[in-house]
Amino acid sequence: MRKNRLEKYTLERHIDNINFLKGIYSKSTKLGTEDEMFNEVNKLADFVQGNKQYLHINSFNALLDEIVEIIDFCNSNKYTFSNFIKKFNKLYYEIKKLSKDILQTYNINTYFVGKDKYGLLNKIIKNNKNFKIISEEIRSDSIKKSFEFNILILSEETFTYKVNDKNFDKIIYYDQLMNSIFNLVEKLYYNNYDYNYLVNAIKKAKKDIVTEVFVGHSHSLHGINESEIKESMVNLSLQSQNIYYSAKIAKEVIESNKNIKSCFIGTAYWSLYSDLSRTEYGKEIIRNVYYPILKDSCNYQYEANGNVSELIKFNDIIISEVFNIEEIYNFLSKIIFDTNKSYFNSLLKRENCGLIGGKILSNLSEEEKFELAQNRTDSHNKLIKYKETREENEKLLNDFLLYLNEEIA
Repeated sequence: MRKNRLEKYTLERHIDNINFLKGIYSKSTKLGTEDEMFNEVNKLADFVQGNKQYLHINSFNALLDEIVEIIDFCNSNKYTFSNFIKKFNKLYYEIKKLSKDILQTYNINTYFVGKDKYGLLNKIIKNNKNFKIISEEIRSDSIKKSFEFNILILSEETFTYKVNDKNFDKIIYYDQLMNSIFNLVEKLYYNNYDYNYLVNAIKKAKKDIVTEVFVGHSHSLHGINESEIKESMVNLSLQSQNIYYSAKIAKEVIESNKNIKSCFIGTAYWSLYSDLSRTEYGKEIIRNVYYPILKDSCNYQYEANGNVSELIKFNDIIISEVFNIEEIYNFLSKIIFDTNKSYFNSLLKRENCGLIGGKILSNLSEEEKFELAQNRTDSHNKLIKYKETREENEKLLNDFLLYLNEEIA
């Protein structure tokens, strides 16, 4: 709460204020109950009371006047809810105007000193307009001016000059930050491995160098040794990937990469009966993998709350303000993907992902092999009851083959 005090106007407070105003404005199309609207007015009253440093901004005084008027109205015998709504709606114009004026009045300047060994800064800085790369020592006693904030991003591994802290409201140690974020990204990458693998595999498949792609379920995922295929081939298969999503993924790639000459799909007799929408396990795969990528939940009515990579949260609001966290995530996850080179890697070994739990098939006895095959067959045969799904998949597969024949034959 911001009541009856004029605190030092820091960079953190500046960002917090902008976020507060944007949060209020974002509700402009979602009018709540009378009590909820009163609560919003009280929040705004606290805001203007605690931020007198904005008195030199005309839109702040206009908002202040509107709030005083609406409070007086609510306390009068002329109050009606319908008129309250009209007055309340007028606040949103003043809030939007004030937010814009604050941003124009208080500039945030970002400086970088050192060497950008990642070659990433120009892509991840949100406000490139006020971003400067400094190649030598900052000699001025003070570069800070009134009504502005200065942030220094310092590559501590490559810059040896002494920095005058008084010049800056925040110093971000770039290499330390990137190392910390990478550790978090790596954890998130493996927490939802199939999603992150497929996102990056699709991006790779869209490159002009790629001419052949594989889609399908575990047969084509486990059956293809990616270390032995050409750089021009990409395996987009995943465990439990059904015909519906195999076709969606292939079309997504082929529409972007006209150099694709061949598309292979891994199927089995039970593939025609497979619909991820029918099982809780399948719905979980849709929620975590296919919907975030393709925005398609097949026969499952699902709407996501956000992007998978938005799991990254930072307590430091300045870092979140300066950097595009989504771009950093994409960049670092691609490094992990490129390092792994295939779906299976040193952390996710092929033998540990199979049905025999780390054992080698050739080492099993004939009885063990038969039992394994029988159990798997029985599991797949349970799907055969879904005759409606078979009809849907037959049409999907037929349409997909016609599509391939027209597009890449």
